[in-house]
Amino acid sequence: MDDLIHVIRQEVDLSRTIAEELRQARLDNERYLDAIRERDELIKEYIETIQNLRSEAVGSGTAS
Repeated sequence: MDDLIHVIRQEVDLSRTIAEELRQARLDNERYLDAIRERDELIKEYIETIQNLRSEAVGSGTAS
């Protein structure tokens, strides 16, 4: 009986460890996705800035 209790406790501890690792992985994944979204927003702003500069250059007649 003591052996069974010991095995069950080990399984519970292992389950808790796995659950914590899963929570951590989800947090890491969310941070990674946030970084990708931020990067995408910066790229969008960069493209818009270039387009605006090109439009201004065309409007002033200095476009290459």
